[in-house]
Amino acid sequence: MITLTEIHNAYDRLATAQKAHHRALDNEINHTNDLELRRLVLIQDGTITGANPDMRAASARDHLGDRYNYLEECQMITRATKNDLEIARIRVEELRLEMRLLEFMTANKPPEIEYLDPGASVSDDTEADDAETT
Repeated sequence: MITLTEIHNAYDRLATAQKAHHRALDNEINHTNDLELRRLVLIQDGTITGANPDMRAASARDHLGDRYNYLEECQMITRATKNDLEIARIRVEELRLEMRLLEFMTANKPPEIEYLDPGASVSDDTEADDAETT
């Protein structure tokens, strides 16, 4: 049986995972923009050189290696938080499906039928009912 606490916890985990993923994405975007800006400044002032894009990328890596490494860490964290978010979404969906199944099972439950005792006499019940009405 699904409890209200289980539902609350699942949605709480979903909200927490959503917030963590949003923060990770913001952090990744900010560091991507910062790295790109620094790379452009270093290209403009002649620090990053190279005859072709691959050589310039290697030169940028040499000069901004720590920033590239940090950006890769941010990307790894973003992927991990996305995974956590998907797991939380799956759990909420699982609870929704369980609730739907319970609703279906309850709605389609056959009515309770009282069966007569095969040894009981039908006329005995009728005589008792007649006595009560008079």
